[in-house]
Amino acid sequence: MRYAEYLTRLNSISVVVDFHNDKIQDITNIGLSSPQKLTIKTKSNTMEVTLPVPIHGHPKLSNLRLDTGKCLSLTINLEESPDQKRAQLATSQSFMFQYNTKWSCKDLQNKTPRGGTLGNANEFSFRCIGCNATIINSVDYKFQDMPSEFWYELMDFWHCHKPENNQHHEKSYEGSLKLANDEMVIIGNHYLLVNKCSGVVISHGEEVNCAQCGTFLGAVYQNTLRLLKWRLSLEYNVDGIPKIEKFPSYLFIYNTFIDKINSLATRKFMFSHKGKQWFFWVMNVSLDIAINETALKNTLKILYYSDNDDVPITDDESSFYN
Repeated sequence: MRYAEYLTRLNSISVVVDFHNDKIQDITNIGLSSPQKLTIKTKSNTMEVTLPVPIHGHPKLSNLRLDTGKCLSLTINLEESPDQKRAQLATSQSFMFQYNTKWSCKDLQNKTPRGGTLGNANEFSFRCIGCNATIINSVDYKFQDMPSEFWYELMDFWHCHKPENNQHHEKSYEGSLKLANDEMVIIGNHYLLVNKCSGVVISHGEEVNCAQCGTFLGAVYQNTLRLLKWRLSLEYNVDGIPKIEKFPSYLFIYNTFIDKINSLATRKFMFSHKGKQWFFWVMNVSLDIAINETALKNTLKILYYSDNDDVPITDDESSFYN
């Protein structure tokens, strides 16, 4: 196991490597074979470690130690450049951790084709995950992103608290979210809001199902239909070749983490899965890391625990909704 993490504020890379067969005294050389590859040589072995970011200039090595579990750890202190200083300043001044949502307006504009019956607009459709029936066709709707997942709290603040008028009494916001018309679709981080999908979905109380096959699609939310993205598939054509995308249900958990961190600065979470409770502590966001040979950008660092660890988290579509 080889793990490396770029610490932006410290401008350094922390590296941890399993080191079972050699002793730290046997290390003969530590150096860079390329800007993003660290090489550790011993008397009998050579190990290459992928780094999360490329290294330039003259880095310095520090904190070299071998723990009792035969785990080698070290720190690479990077040479600070003007670009890195500006990036660190921007990070420290940014209140919210930003992320791009799958199937947002920007995502749909970037990947789906334009032209045909819609002229300069994008052509795509959202279909039932069970029978592939068309639920929302872009020909019939206009799309907008949900401005915020915590819009209700913002409306409460904007409409009910007016310190400039010396209003100190408490008053709660009693409004509800209303779409402008039946041709409007609001895109949230894990759902689509629409007033109605005539003939293609049916609602039973609070539950919304596909009219053709009965597949569960979502729920009624404040007089609108909230269709869950992981109960739909996205279909579009690229150069005449049909493309079908699915929405992993685990993105619901990820996006919920980010929303709560942004709106409430919450870092501890609990959710239920198949009757078991899972506990998460988000230790850091927007991390660049490398695990073995794979470098990853904008990751979450999480400590998690379950009251029954023999129950794995699976991509079960409905369990995350309940």
